[in-house]
Amino acid sequence: MQNRIIKTTFVLMLCLSMFVSTDVTAKVKGGTWRNMKWSYNTKTKLLKVWGNGYMDYVDDLGEAAGWVQYTKTYDATKLVISGNVKSVGYLCFMDYLKVKEVILPKGIRKISGQAFENCQKLKIITLPYGLKKIKDGAFAMTGIEKLVIPGSVKKLEKWSLADIPDLKELILENGVRELGDSFVDSDTKLRKLRLPKSLKKIDGYAFLHCGIKKLTIPINVEEIGFRAFSSMYNIKTVKIKSTKVKKWGKKLFFSYEPHKIKVVVPKSKYKEYKKIIMKNAGNKKVKVVKAKKF
Repeated sequence: MQNRIIKTTFVLMLCLSMFVSTDVTAKVKGGTWRNMKWSYNTKTKLLKVWGNGYMDYVDDLGEAAGWVQYTKTYDATKLVISGNVKSVGYLCFMDYLKVKEVILPKGIRKISGQAFENCQKLKIITLPYGLKKIKDGAFAMTGIEKLVIPGSVKKLEKWSLADIPDLKELILENGVRELGDSFVDSDTKLRKLRLPKSLKKIDGYAFLHCGIKKLTIPINVEEIGFRAFSSMYNIKTVKIKSTKVKKWGKKLFFSYEPHKIKVVVPKSKYKEYKKIIMKNAGNKKVKVVKAKKF
């Protein structure tokens, strides 16, 4: 009788431990949304999304991604996207205020507009080679301080890197050929910008309202667009290394609060560039000088 009681007690304890273990795993919530799967651990604050193909966009809440509809995921501090995911969808992670780190798969090809907008604590993200497009406001209002853009991104599109308030350093790797309209608009803390030798075209308003103090235009640039350097209130020096510029926009340095700007140009192009720049500067305080060496 006593042995039977002991055995019964043991079975009850085993069942209880199984129940507790199940309760722990219940902290993981997940599901399927279109061609994506997702899971969220409420204890570790880890949100995982994986699947095959292009992540769809988020429209209204009724059409929103499954992880968006499960509102506890807004407490996530880390996001891991894996598998054969080719894009981060439009608005798919907007307002994830607590996310600090995002890991992307090697096969990612596109980051859609406003994909990570207002992820205010996001600081860590690596963009893998193979990425081709970054759409408008993809990282707007995030906490990112440094970005490295792989050379597989041939054009940085309009507003693609705009409104990143804490961005201090931006490196564009060799392969990037074109800077789109206002691509770093209002990145007021930006101080270090490295442009690649592969760069050929700078679109109009490219550096509008960004905080760069010194800017070097590399040797293969052929076109500089309308107001390309306008309203850059911190800019002091622009060095143009290229001797290949054939197209110049008007009002290049226009500003409602004009200040002194020194434009350094190649010795061999001094007379030609000076005439063109002064005609199109849109700022009487611009001074063109001959480079001693670059």
